[in-house]
Amino acid sequence: MKKWLFVVGLSSLALLGGCVASSESSTPQSHVFNPSQVEVGDRILGLEVAAVDVSPYQERYTGTAKFNGEVTVSGKFVANDSHFEGDTGVPCFYVDETSATQLPRFVGDERMSWFCFDNPEVAKTAFGGNNPVQENAKIVIDNYQIVYAPSDVVNQATFKRTVE
Repeated sequence: MKKWLFVVGLSSLALLGGCVASSESSTPQSHVFNPSQVEVGDRILGLEVAAVDVSPYQERYTGTAKFNGEVTVSGKFVANDSHFEGDTGVPCFYVDETSATQLPRFVGDERMSWFCFDNPEVAKTAFGGNNPVQENAKIVIDNYQIVYAPSDVVNQATFKRTVE
């Protein structure tokens, strides 16, 4: 009987000790997430998941995830990025390494962190028209949308304002 109580007591202490250790060693929420494990209404980095539509593809997922909520990022504004849109181009933003962790990212997505604006004229006007490139820009965006597929696709966001 004493051996049994000793084993139960020791097991309880180990279990309690493990619980304390895990709560003390918690880390900030990661910006990398598994899109198959989120639902509308969940929060990632304080942004609310507004929609998610993904499918498995090899060891990753393809599809989209849209988030509501404003986030401030810094990087390079390019007024006429013709990467995908031919000669006319659209305004896009290349997020710097520090700000990249402020935006959600699918697990397995190793692309550089950048997006184009879903309100291009507003973004261009805020940066003075067709100013080709503005380094070291700081902006607030909303409606960030991840678009991930094994092809030439780009994430999107709504430009809200510049930050001084």
